[in-house]
Amino acid sequence: MTNQAIDREVHYRFGKFSYLLCSILTLLIGTAFTGSSRVSVIFFCLLFSAVLLTAVISICQRHKTLGIGLTIVFLMLAMNVSSFLFHSDSLTILHNILVIIFLAFVFYHVT
Repeated sequence: MTNQAIDREVHYRFGKFSYLLCSILTLLIGTAFTGSSRVSVIFFCLLFSAVLLTAVISICQRHKTLGIGLTIVFLMLAMNVSSFLFHSDSLTILHNILVIIFLAFVFYHVT
């Protein structure tokens, strides 16, 4: 590979992870100034969903893995909204299991 191709590859890899960094910083800064009201919880969930979607888009390089990642994210969001609306412990546990699966998926594809 030439130096120019290597520079392009490094820039491309940094570029897609910079979106993830910006979404994480937005989550941290945005939730730092909110209280504990119901609207604040919804705001946090929206920002956290943006971080999850950005993470999947950043790490997935093939359409198959992107589809799997997006499916996990949308299932997590559905479980999160359902447990928020219905206050069910079983939905919360299922949501937490999906979070663990998602984190394992992301860790596997980052390395």
